[in-house]
Amino acid sequence: MNKKFSTLLAAFAMVGASVSAQTITEAVAEADSIVSGEYYYLGTAAPAGGLKALTIVKTSANKDSLVLKTIGNDATAAALGDSALWSVSTGSTVALGDYFTFTNVLTSKTLKLDKKGNAILSSDAAAIDKFGWTWEKGTAKGLTHIAGGKTYTLVANNTAGGTADSLSLSEGTTTTVSLMPLVPAWKALTVAELNGINGSHFTWTVDGATSTTTQAVNSVNAFKTTFKAVGYNSADADTTVYLQKLGSLVGSKAAYLNVDTVYYTKTGALIDSTKANGGLVFTLDTLDGATPKAGKIAESFQFKVWKNVKDSIIVEVINIPTAAANTTFAETSTITSGFVTLVGFDGTSKALTASAPSTANVLPTVTLGAGTKVTLPAGAYYIYKQDGDSAYVSTLATTLAAATNVKVKAGYEKAWLPSSQWSLASTTDRPAFVNRESGKAFGTVAALYSSDEDGVYYYGGDTLKIVPVATEGIYVGYKKMGETAAEEAVTKLALQFHSVLTEGSTPFVREAANDSILEVANMDKADALYFNVIPVDTFSIGADSLVAVAYKLYNGTDTLAYDATRKAYKLSTSDDDDYFVFRETTTEGWYQVLPIASVTTGAWTLEGQVSASGTSAEVVLNTDLNLINGYFSLEAPLAPEYATIEGAPGHKRISSVENPTLAISMNSDSCGVLKAVTELKAAFEQENFSMYLDVYDNDTIKPLYMISTQQTVAMDSAEYVNDVRFFMNAAANDSLGFRKAKRIGAELDSLHVYDVPANQDTVIPANVKKNYTFAFRKSATDSEYYIESQGTPLKYMAQTNGILHLVNGTDNALLFSVDKADMPTANEATPSVSEVTVIAGNGNVQIAGAAGKKVVVSNILGQVIANTVITSDNATIAAPAGVVVVAVEGEEAVKAIVK
Repeated sequence: MNKKFSTLLAAFAMVGASVSAQTITEAVAEADSIVSGEYYYLGTAAPAGGLKALTIVKTSANKDSLVLKTIGNDATAAALGDSALWSVSTGSTVALGDYFTFTNVLTSKTLKLDKKGNAILSSDAAAIDKFGWTWEKGTAKGLTHIAGGKTYTLVANNTAGGTADSLSLSEGTTTTVSLMPLVPAWKALTVAELNGINGSHFTWTVDGATSTTTQAVNSVNAFKTTFKAVGYNSADADTTVYLQKLGSLVGSKAAYLNVDTVYYTKTGALIDSTKANGGLVFTLDTLDGATPKAGKIAESFQFKVWKNVKDSIIVEVINIPTAAANTTFAETSTITSGFVTLVGFDGTSKALTASAPSTANVLPTVTLGAGTKVTLPAGAYYIYKQDGDSAYVSTLATTLAAATNVKVKAGYEKAWLPSSQWSLASTTDRPAFVNRESGKAFGTVAALYSSDEDGVYYYGGDTLKIVPVATEGIYVGYKKMGETAAEEAVTKLALQFHSVLTEGSTPFVREAANDSILEVANMDKADALYFNVIPVDTFSIGADSLVAVAYKLYNGTDTLAYDATRKAYKLSTSDDDDYFVFRETTTEGWYQVLPIASVTTGAWTLEGQVSASGTSAEVVLNTDLNLINGYFSLEAPLAPEYATIEGAPGHKRISSVENPTLAISMNSDSCGVLKAVTELKAAFEQENFSMYLDVYDNDTIKPLYMISTQQTVAMDSAEYVNDVRFFMNAAANDSLGFRKAKRIGAELDSLHVYDVPANQDTVIPANVKKNYTFAFRKSATDSEYYIESQGTPLKYMAQTNGILHLVNGTDNALLFSVDKADMPTANEATPSVSEVTVIAGNGNVQIAGAAGKKVVVSNILGQVIANTVITSDNATIAAPAGVVVVAVEGEEAVKAIVK
């Protein structure tokens, strides 16, 4: 405090709603007079280091007892709390004359003692609570009471030891305890005390300004905010403070409360217009370190906040600018220290200004108040610096534990980047934010307070914008290649490199010519090197139990590995291969490919990041995680194309491209087989390789087909005529078999299955599509196809030892060709298990070896053409041209084409 202020403060009488009209002192001092209702210490002597004062203490029986107790001679006296403070009131009666009553501030109990007794406060109606006190300034006097012609005096009974002396009333003129009223000291609040009100800052209200002029309102608004006290010496114990407005910037700098060099403008008849009354406005402005803008002085940014035992507040301005005279003020302002006051400038109302100490001034009502605490629900959040231009994130390091929290330009934060998100585990008003990727704590946990702006909060000395993030799942921030292991097993990808130097081109990773080293080169996507992936490890990362999956990359039998000699990546046949995590970046779908060096107790150590050399274009290891040359996107192969099979529905021969003599058929165990004609009975050569390819879904992008046959002895003639078939289906363990069924339903999209329990004999459309339908996926060669089953995941037809089955992906699948096949007929001789043969002719069918048997000839619609018993071994039955079905008693029904 400057000396001028110290001199004036002792004589400065405060008048205002929250400051009583009493002498303001920096130390405990004897009062000049007693003001009814004010607070005093009742001390035994003029203030000194060891003075004693009337105090209430609790006895062992928990009763209020009156004692003398030593207090300090400055604001440290407040350490006794309100137990030594008394509200003094005055009164007068004819019987007693002038008297005083004393009410303890702590207990709210009146000083009331029995006429003869101890120091215990009494509740007896006859007890004494009104006292004569002839105190004069500079002379302590005792408390007395006259009743019934007797005088009772407050005396020390010396029954207590230590620093406390118990008191009681005694009759007569026994030596009294002499007391005088002492004014409690005012205390200058420290940085720690001011900011401690709200954990890291404070709020206040400054009331009393009634002027509605723009200047007056602006001055009020300069105070009407949330401040962080900053010490003059940058120490928490400082009492001279700068008041930084939280959440407010002027340009890029923090704003501080200050007395401006601008006068209020005259708007009416002048009052209080002397130079001692200031007349300058308040504003918010910046400081460059401790240096203000030109024309201002640093001391006009410096304040002391004084508080007394009644929580009354006065605000001292360390120095007030000198301002030249204007039309409002006839004299140049020369105030060098003062207070925040209310002074009239427009003739009728008051405005805030800074004035020199004067008993004529009126102070505003200043009330320190806690801010509004905010409870945030558990969840994930983005955290920004006050204006939202920068976001807090956690950096990438070789280990998660080594990550650091930094501010980056807003825009880095993304829903798929856990490094930009902060987790709050439970609903609380003291949020402990933890980074969702690194697990690093945001900072010291503090209470959270609201500001005047939605979504902006005060937290631990910072002003933050906190925005909730909607997140889903545990695989956030690191690529998971598939929902299931089966999907990951068929994942195939190419690595496309992206950097500022590759814009407009499509550089992919490939093998260098005549070398196993990988390089990045501009090419068509179809020519890129494609990798399959194998998940090899999982890691729990950061908060919220997020998971990163590490993968090996392989091409055929080779895996991606680092060649330490060549200092580049290559395809390797050794077991010493690498595995990688794919970290998301700010561009969705672009990744940092991070090789893992080692794993300790479930936590990784990264080797660095995969990159491309700017000189050789080789795929290299960059050990500096903060040096970004570019990122990789994971490109799937071009979408497959599917064939529409010409002539379907119809009979087709589906043969192996690798060995065209092999074609799809069904063996006697209803298994799907790939056989040659010579591997089957000669009598079944043509019929057993003629599969009926029926359309299930005629989609223009991906048509689906059903593969079936009727060439089996496991069907009777009625089933044959009723279009019952053996349909190929994907069975358990990726096997391919045939099941006897018939298409049913209005759209023929369901199946009725035979030879199964009744509760299993209907296959709904979804399961028909999944297990009984196939697509013909085009290959790089025209008219060569992969046959694709429609289960989940999609699988492809292959064979082992002539038995058909399904495999993941096309790498190990067979290529097939589809050719037209004749409908199985009896043009030559359609056999049965006996010697009966059926031969189609021109307008008839010939039946041999069926003498004495019943024969039914029908068209394909089931209409009977002939129904007769044959009497010879070589009978001819007339029939119309087209396909007919011939059913001989005891034999398998056959189809024949009549010319």
